[in-house]
Amino acid sequence: MELGSLDGWVSSVLSGIAILIGIYLAAKALGKGEAIADTQARREEESYLSGRMQGLVDHASATVVEARTIQDLASPRMSELLSIPPEDGSRTAERRDTVLKALTRLQVQVELLRVYAITMPKTGDKKAPPSAALANLMDEGAWLYGDALHAAILAFEEEPSHDADLSDNQSIVDALLNGSFVNLSTRLLSDCIGKNPDSIPSFSEPGSPWPSVYKRREKVLLDVVLSRISWRPQSLAEASVWSLDHTLDRFQDAMMSVLQEWNAFRLPPDWSNVPAHRK
Repeated sequence: MELGSLDGWVSSVLSGIAILIGIYLAAKALGKGEAIADTQARREEESYLSGRMQGLVDHASATVVEARTIQDLASPRMSELLSIPPEDGSRTAERRDTVLKALTRLQVQVELLRVYAITMPKTGDKKAPPSAALANLMDEGAWLYGDALHAAILAFEEEPSHDADLSDNQSIVDALLNGSFVNLSTRLLSDCIGKNPDSIPSFSEPGSPWPSVYKRREKVLLDVVLSRISWRPQSLAEASVWSLDHTLDRFQDAMMSVLQEWNAFRLPPDWSNVPAHRK
């Protein structure tokens, strides 16, 4: 082989290798660029979701404050501890006015949970079904307002209610549910999803969600609220405050589940720029 031919062959081989290396480096750069773009897009999505979740946390906190206000002012036990004379009409009127205002705010805040649930961006798989945690939060919000309203009604009624046998748990539960159940929002309850909220079948009609809603809450009240109390309520008003207190706990637990669901989606820490000895 002549020297000139050998030089040409070597040059061709080297050019081919250079081209292949160039293609490989370009592909690596493109892949890295796409990865950086994907990470950036996810970080922006996380930042947006973080802001929305903080708004939901603030909203839930305000909801709890209003419900606690109603609970304290409706509690016969709290009135005894604070030595509020039951015959003091001006103090009673002041408490009633405060409770009415808190009920209005609580109702609005609970109803707005539906807006948060509908507009909250999905985490993870976009094709996944709606968040069960958010649906549960709306359910507990519906019960929170229903229980708060019933507790307020019992606290300020002129004639104390005698609709329940205070020595029988089932009788107490029936009375509590009869008072709260009628005020549940059909726009919040997950059992009413897919149905026209303005024409939900009544309790005894085919396809009605109400029997299952009732049974689930009945079990909660019997198995968790009343069964764990070491003393008997002195009135249905006192029992309603116990129920409201437990519903508040369930509402906060539901909020924690929503936060945990969001937290699972968050990006892991980026250690790429941290020195090895500090990782």
